[in-house]
Amino acid sequence: MIPLGPGVLILAIIALLQNKQYKVLWGLTIVFTLINIIYFPVYFLPTNTSFADQTIEVSAVSEELNNWLSYHWQRIFFASGALVTSILAISKTMVEGNNN
Repeated sequence: MIPLGPGVLILAIIALLQNKQYKVLWGLTIVFTLINIIYFPVYFLPTNTSFADQTIEVSAVSEELNNWLSYHWQRIFFASGALVTSILAISKTMVEGNNN
């Protein structure tokens, strides 16, 4: 997670700076990626650590796993959104390049 998320974010920012014509799509890609990244230090890192260190109360494990799964699906949604918007920006750029 650590190298991939920020790496994708940096590439999306570079793409935005080089291709301002599709700034809305690249902007959405950046926002979706940033939201996805934020989930890790805010929720997943401490929660996964509590599981690994066995510091979570046994009675809370079931509910926390449900929360974990819910947040995981949210991250999948944002990652998918970033993927779709970046593909749209790239494909529009390629079509435009072929028309010139």
